[in-house]
Amino acid sequence: MSQKFQAALALHQQGNFGEAEPLYRDVLQAEPDHFDALNNLALLLARREMLDEAVALTRKAAALDPKSAETLSNLGDLLARTGDHAAARTELEKSLAIAPGNPRTLMRLIKTMRAQDCAQDAIPLLEKATRMRPRNAELHQMLGALLNGVGRQEEARQSFE
Repeated sequence: MSQKFQAALALHQQGNFGEAEPLYRDVLQAEPDHFDALNNLALLLARREMLDEAVALTRKAAALDPKSAETLSNLGDLLARTGDHAAARTELEKSLAIAPGNPRTLMRLIKTMRAQDCAQDAIPLLEKATRMRPRNAELHQMLGALLNGVGRQEEARQSFE
């Protein structure tokens, strides 16, 4: 990795976002397809609510590596934040196809489905995820809350146990 990217990453990790941003931009000026610089700059911009540019950078990163579940999840989150819930759902579902049961992505998908009045559609996803990761308490909590929210209290109680 380039020294400039390493410096940007170090500043980013230290919380010096304002100093990291121009370095990431310099890296992308020299290497427009630098996957990590695209993703990291997008994260910084998202923190500042510069969502359009963050979405564009994350889309480019996703095109470079369409199997990156984290990038697809981040893209879905960004799209949801812009109000494009249909596109967000598509990206989040792609992410889950690569990394099934990822709690963060599932939470993002559920939030997106709720915005679309489709929260109940997430129940089968969570049921599958809890079967894949039966000891993941966070997944069981999400499933229980969702079941409770749709009036399936007995199943919710079992999920919470």
